[in-house]
Amino acid sequence: MMLMEISSINTIYYTTKIDSSNKEIGIYDLIKKNIQFDGRLKKDFRILDKNVWKGNDDGQEDVQCLEYIDNMIEADIKGLLDIIFKIEVNNYDKIEKELEIYFENYRDTILIYREPLYKYFGKNKISISSLNNIYNFFKKMLTKSRNIFVIKISIIILNSLNSEYNIELLEIIKILALCSEFTLLGVLFIKILKNIDINKEIYELAKKVYAWGKMACIFYLEANSNEIKDWILNESTEENILYNFAAITYSDKADIRKRLKKISFKKNEFSKISFLIYSLLFLDAEKGIIFLDYKEELLINYLERAKSIELSETDYLTIEEISSYMEDDIYYMEELGREMREDEYFFPLEISNKLLKECKEISNNRN
Repeated sequence: MMLMEISSINTIYYTTKIDSSNKEIGIYDLIKKNIQFDGRLKKDFRILDKNVWKGNDDGQEDVQCLEYIDNMIEADIKGLLDIIFKIEVNNYDKIEKELEIYFENYRDTILIYREPLYKYFGKNKISISSLNNIYNFFKKMLTKSRNIFVIKISIIILNSLNSEYNIELLEIIKILALCSEFTLLGVLFIKILKNIDINKEIYELAKKVYAWGKMACIFYLEANSNEIKDWILNESTEENILYNFAAITYSDKADIRKRLKKISFKKNEFSKISFLIYSLLFLDAEKGIIFLDYKEELLINYLERAKSIELSETDYLTIEEISSYMEDDIYYMEELGREMREDEYFFPLEISNKLLKECKEISNNRN
């Protein structure tokens, strides 16, 4: 076994271990070849080279932009359009090479190309022959290219063309989306389709991907059933969702607010709620609990339920985190209060003292 060589504009910057005889294999075929009997890739399947991408995981560069995806800067697409409109039925190899050169040193999120391309193809009248050439070329690139950015821009452009539902194209996109590097773009492609159950497609994909790919799916998944809400709660502890915006998304869609109004819990349900609350507290000012408009209710109900059930180690760690958080909040209010406005406090002093007291009571009663 060996690692794919990284040396020219034809490379795709992946490090997935493959046989040397497969050096010319395209990304699509590589992904398809590695699908297991359960319809998933192995959890350690990786397509990005860590040296090139500074340790980023597959999908991380794009998915971590999700929280401001609708307010991103827009790429200058003039040079890209110049290449696109040179496409003819007999020059695919030449255009592919030009696209590889265009993206040769690109290391940013591809998402900044979405909006300007959507706008361009949505507002400008383009001849049928040109549209057909563009469609056929970029559909071909999905299964042929060995370059990550050529495939990504292909998905975006095919999405921008707002083509009629095509089951063959959808199946190609779904294969690519099994790799976290392409999951988000796959979801965005699915979201514009008509005459299919979009939420079902996203849910089925979500159950087959990992880490950043799963986050992309859950971000757009409608939690419109108890099955989906339970699945999101269960998955929250399967991936490391600390240090990013996902904690609020998981907490909202798992509906932990409503769950904490119950008097009984399924096995491990309360501990998974604890994990999410711990994550929200840990994130703090980045994208944590202070952004919830029901944060006081959430923690009050959580501690109230914690008094009446047998607690796990995760639960106690969360309670310790709440206690520490409240101690810090009280300190800032009492010691620095003169320099702070009332709306800068995380919690009202009365609530902070109440929560701190209850945390200490629970900890003192620990066996």
